[in-house]
Amino acid sequence: VGSKINLNSGGSAGSGSGYAGSAPLLPGGVEPAKTITEVQSSNIAPTKEAQNALLKESDNQDDFLSKFRFSS
Repeated sequence: VGSKINLNSGGSAGSGSGYAGSAPLLPGGVEPAKTITEVQSSNIAPTKEAQNALLKESDNQDDFLSKFRFSS
């Protein structure tokens, strides 16, 4: 079945049994692939609007940011 190799057969470089291997064979007894008919698309409508923000914008951002400013 398939191609064969003689890997790690022992001996030093240049010596060995002289394994010639065998040519790869075509697969036999394989059923042909079935063709697929037209793929049906799903009936899901795309969204038209982005999701609303989960957090509201603060009116007093300057007060909040002042906590992180360094005073000199």
